[in-house]
This record gives sequence, C-alpha cells and structure tokens, in this order.
Amino acid sequence: MRFIDLSALGIQVVCVGINLVPGVLNLWRHKWGLAAINFGGAAFIIGINFFMYHIRKRTRRRMQEIDNQLREHLSGVPMGSVHYLAEKNLMRAVAALGAKRKGECVSMKVGRTRFTIKYRSVTRNGVKNTCYQHMYMQNLPWQESVASAMLILHRNPKIFDRWRSREGWHA
Repeated sequence: MRFIDLSALGIQVVCVGINLVPGVLNLWRHKWGLAAINFGGAAFIIGINFFMYHIRKRTRRRMQEIDNQLREHLSGVPMGSVHYLAEKNLMRAVAALGAKRKGECVSMKVGRTRFTIKYRSVTRNGVKNTCYQHMYMQNLPWQESVASAMLILHRNPKIFDRWRSREGWHA
C-alpha cells in the first residue's frame, strides 16, 4: 500500500484550497461556524508547513555538517586545517603557560628566566641564543614546533643548557 506524500508543495496547495473554498462558500451563506472551521483548517495546514520547513532546514544543515565531518575524517585532514589546528594549539599553549605572543615569536617566563622562542631558535634572557630541533617531522607546522619547545622549556628549563652545549646548535 502506498501513501500520498503530503509534503509536496502541490498537495499542500490543494489541501489549503479544499479548506478555503468551502470556507468562502460558508461565509457567503452566513454559516460562520463552518467558515471558521474551514479557515482554521487552512491556517493549521499553513502553520504545519512553516514549522516543517524550519525543521527540515535545521535537519538538512546538521546532516551537512555531519557529512562534512565524516568526509574530513575518512579522507584525512586537509593541509589548511592542519595549520589552523596548529595555530589553535599554539594559542592554547600560550594561554596555559601565561606567555606573550608577538607574530611568530613567543616570550615566556619560567622562574626568573625569560625565554624568547622562535621557529627553531630560543633566546634566554635576551643574551644567549641556541637552536633546537627536538623532533624533525616532515610538514610539521612551525606553530607546533614552537608550542612543543614552550612545553619542554616550561617542564625543564635546564634543557636550554643541553641544547646549547651541542656542537653546531648555536645560532
């Protein structure tokens, strides 16, 4: 058994028309109660249509968001979003450690020591400078590298001396 799809626009217009025509005829015959019932039915159908339109619109938008998330998950993360996530992680690290960021440079204080961290270089108290390469990964965004160096230095500030003692690591 097949049911009529009542969500089609043509069916809705016919249903409203079926209620409006008798309503006008009942008004013409001075049957106010029947006219009110017919107009009420038409208004109810129109109200249901507006309600369903907004529900469908919201559902369609949510389904599209889920579809986009699923496509990103299945196809891997696009390169643009990798840099966006790296930037977001750097901002979180800066906020968590109480550091200050100026462009691609981050300044943070650990105890009495102030570190200035740039991509692959660290300066201690504005005087001593060294390079770091804690982990080399191809296509690693600079934000991730700076955030990792911040977290390492916050955990163990003496590692700066170990980085500096290595040959060829002075900037």
